[in-house]
Amino acid sequence: IQKYYFGYKISKKDDSLNSQRSLVQRRNKNPKRVKFLKLFFAEKRSIMTTTKEDSPSPSDKKSVVVFGGNGMIGMGICEEIVKAGFHVVSISRTGSCPSAALKESWTNQVEWRKGDALNPQSYEQFLQALQPVAVVSSIGKLDAINQLLYWKRKSVERIAGDTNFAVCETSKKVGVPKFIYISGLVPHSLTDYVLEKGENLQWYTAPFAWFLAPQVVAKHKVEQCVCSNFDKNHGIVLRACLTFGKAYYDSTFFGLFRLTFSYWLPPFGGWPWVRNYFYKSITSQSATVHEIGDACVRFIQHPSDKQVDIEKQIFDTCEIENFLAK
Repeated sequence: IQKYYFGYKISKKDDSLNSQRSLVQRRNKNPKRVKFLKLFFAEKRSIMTTTKEDSPSPSDKKSVVVFGGNGMIGMGICEEIVKAGFHVVSISRTGSCPSAALKESWTNQVEWRKGDALNPQSYEQFLQALQPVAVVSSIGKLDAINQLLYWKRKSVERIAGDTNFAVCETSKKVGVPKFIYISGLVPHSLTDYVLEKGENLQWYTAPFAWFLAPQVVAKHKVEQCVCSNFDKNHGIVLRACLTFGKAYYDSTFFGLFRLTFSYWLPPFGGWPWVRNYFYKSITSQSATVHEIGDACVRFIQHPSDKQVDIEKQIFDTCEIENFLAK
């Protein structure tokens, strides 16, 4: 039995999905184009192989695991840790690098792995086998829609709190030497109001407290977990408030809108009146993803037997730049 596809006669044994590629190639009137594509992809494969051979093997480097390494803050942290000479492993739900960031050379030196932070079984054995010198937890996002909906706030607390809490508990269980949690900085008056420790707020700041309440409750829970499982020489909390950095998004309309937003917002942060009035009254000071990543590197490289000269484990945005500065 013979069938005809696009004017070509094939036998029944070739009637499969795998034969469609060969049919398209036979239909192509220009065989040089097919030859060019074969040579092009062969050259790309050789370049990727050469890059892996030239770079040192992961066994020759100390490893650092970053949870949420494919986010904006996580990407900046991974970049700074790679520049410091560590083998970086990024664990996220997708387990892949953002397609827009593949052009960055340092992304080839990051090992992208898939794992669910809420399911420690998906990465606990990996941490035990890898024995990293530090774990950085940078999971979470500002989910404006769910934070506005009261019945959706539990999902916000689960994403921002339960995920990082599980990573902290698992890191302590497997014996990770150092742990860094990237938290969020909220003015102390708002935090105390949400946690029912302070007095009533002014009318113009009360809506912000209501909006940020799920994030405050979730992050406060994780901060207490870090302080109880690690001392100041082995575990810290970096409270990053309004963070600026290079965002990697896809080419969809929503992705382009967010990319544009990340470009026009930082210039406003340089205006003195914005920093002095808006940031300090609503969101406090700002920091860049590279400053946060550099602070993580300084803490990882700091000897564990050497006492930290700062008597606390939680550092605000204004303290990140000078944290353990040499």
